[in-house]
Amino acid sequence: RARAAEARAVLDGVVYGLIAQKRAAGATGDDLVSRLLAAKGDDGATMSDLQVRDEAVTMVVAGHETTALVLTFATMLLSDHPAFGDRLRQELADVLGGRTPTLEDMAKLPYTKAVVLETMRKYPPAYVIGRQATHPIALGGYRIDPGDQLLVSQWALHHDERWFAQPDAFLPERWLGDLEASLPEHVYMPFGGGPRICIGQHFAMMEAVLCLATLAQRVKLEVVADQSRELSPAVTLRPKFGLRAVVHRV
Repeated sequence: RARAAEARAVLDGVVYGLIAQKRAAGATGDDLVSRLLAAKGDDGATMSDLQVRDEAVTMVVAGHETTALVLTFATMLLSDHPAFGDRLRQELADVLGGRTPTLEDMAKLPYTKAVVLETMRKYPPAYVIGRQATHPIALGGYRIDPGDQLLVSQWALHHDERWFAQPDAFLPERWLGDLEASLPEHVYMPFGGGPRICIGQHFAMMEAVLCLATLAQRVKLEVVADQSRELSPAVTLRPKFGLRAVVHRV
């Protein structure tokens, strides 16, 4: 509890400091915090510092930790399958030639994107989502009443052989065709689905692809063999004991 309180204090110090800075500047910037401060509800009221803090912290956690987990699992999978890592680096060499990737390069890196999509299929950072029933329904022989809580598992969906051949295998090339467009809705949903789908899904995909492209051009990460790969299904899905790797310069 003491460590959690200390960490919260550090985070709050950064976020509240940023809020104060943006308020002093008149909240006219094009950044997230300025937009939150300028936003008005139906009654014309703006958000308090606490409300802005909560929204900003949610974006920090959702927008950074999950992407870091995708990169962690991608590192592990590419280390386990060196041929896929070689193919990734070849695409990066052909398209980028050593320069830092930009947003305009996204469409030119289909294999890099395929690695990210396949990583999120095998190890979705958001591995389960909750929904509350608003009206009575019958589902699979069960009665669900208003207010009942339902959990939908992306892990189960993403490993269902009805939709994915060899579901336990890491096969980035499965995404190079029309698979993404041909899947039934909500079969593959690393960012959730419905009206409450992750608001940052497109930014997160861009972030993961460009980060992976930047890293893979510069270093090759070889995961240490003698370590636990036990998973921890907490708020997000993560390696329980972290993931150690040896860094080799490319």
